[in-house]
Amino acid sequence: KQTHTKKFPLTGNAYQKTLYGVTDFYLIKIGPSGTLLYSSYFGGGGSVDENRYDIPYVGVDSNGLVYMAGRARATNFPIKGTAIKTTREDFEGFISIFDTDNSLSADTMVYSTLIGGSEVDEINNLYIRNNDVYVAGMSESPASSSLPITSNAYQTAKNSSYDAFITKFNYNAAGHLDILYSTYLGGSGWEQVRSVM
Repeated sequence: KQTHTKKFPLTGNAYQKTLYGVTDFYLIKIGPSGTLLYSSYFGGGGSVDENRYDIPYVGVDSNGLVYMAGRARATNFPIKGTAIKTTREDFEGFISIFDTDNSLSADTMVYSTLIGGSEVDEINNLYIRNNDVYVAGMSESPASSSLPITSNAYQTAKNSSYDAFITKFNYNAAGHLDILYSTYLGGSGWEQVRSVM
């Protein structure tokens, strides 16, 4: 058994200063000179190793807000603002937004939501152009179970057990996500999206 004498480096404005689960995500911002500008844990609680195999995706919009997206396993995953979905039914995608320049620890996370339906959903990539944000991944959930598929979608229903999905949105001044476009994408087999640009 190893004894660790060094603690994980956290800044004073960290959103989450302690581990809530066996493992949690973390977000670190480092300046051009190597200075640690922001560091925080991020995740839900639980007695199982909920996030070990999940890799979140991170991007920054033109206003300097930091986006983290991926797959949430914790039953009490942090939610903030007018969320698209607040309760986990199975593995869910998530989108969380941080203002890492804010000096108030309670305010460094400005928004957080789950995104998905009644079955397994995951976000496998994140792309930001100006303030338009794109996420893509894989869904087992039908659109009728609250996966946000828009009426103008290229594909409004699943064609197999797992289909890819692509969603475009932006975070507006009122403090919530506006979904601009969302569609399934897939044929008779299993599909998922690993990259979007």
